[in-house]
Amino acid sequence: NPPAGNVVVSKTATTRVDLLKFTVKVENIDATFKSGTITVDTNSNSAMSAVELYDGSTLLASAATTTTGDLTWSTFTLPVSAGTTKTLTVKGVVSASTTISGQTIGVTGKANAALSGVDANGASLTLTHSALTGNTMTVYTAAPIFALANASAVRSDSSTTTINDVGD
Repeated sequence: NPPAGNVVVSKTATTRVDLLKFTVKVENIDATFKSGTITVDTNSNSAMSAVELYDGSTLLASAATTTTGDLTWSTFTLPVSAGTTKTLTVKGVVSASTTISGQTIGVTGKANAALSGVDANGASLTLTHSALTGNTMTVYTAAPIFALANASAVRSDSSTTTINDVGD
C-alpha cells in the first residue's frame, strides 16, 4: 500500500491518487473477474469524485462517489490465467478545486468481495480474504517550497584534491 500521508493535487486539473494496492493470485483454473466492491472510508466534502480500479496502467473500472459508503464496479472483464498473480491498484479521482486542502480520502476493499467473477467452467468464484485496507491520504493543493540560500564545503581528510576527497 502507499504509505498514509499527504498528497499534493492540482487546483486546475483532475488528479489521481493511489489509495490501495493488492495482489490477486489465481490457482488451479483460469478465472475472469467481472465486478468488485470498495468502501469509501473518508471523503470530506466530496473531495473524491470517483474511485478507479487499474491493472497496471490499464483502467478497468470507475465508479462515481460524493460520500462515504460502498461502491460497486460492474463493467469490466479481467481474465487471469491459473498460476498467475496480478497486482491491482485503486485510485481516488480528485477533481480540480481550490477548497479541498486538508480533506482526507481513503478506501477499504470489502472482505471476501473486493472482486467477484467466474472460473473457466462458468462457476462463481469463491474468494476468501480479509478486508483490504488502504491508507488515508490528506489532500493539499500546495506544498512548501524550499530553496538553498547559501552553501559552502571545506575539503577534509585529504592533502590533495582528488576524487576521493571528503567535504564537510
